[in-house]
Amino acid sequence: MFWKCIFELNINNESQKEIKFNPSSKGIYFVKITTGTKYYMQKLIIDGH
Repeated sequence: MFWKCIFELNINNESQKEIKFNPSSKGIYFVKITTGTKYYMQKLIIDGH
């Protein structure tokens, strides 16, 4: 599987952050949030509809 970072944002001292994501094409995207030594990953499927 090929991975490419298309967006990166550093968030410091915030408990919430809204991220507006506007993909340029349909496909499968992964969102990874890292906090110290822990991380959360979620798959997004954009089908173009």
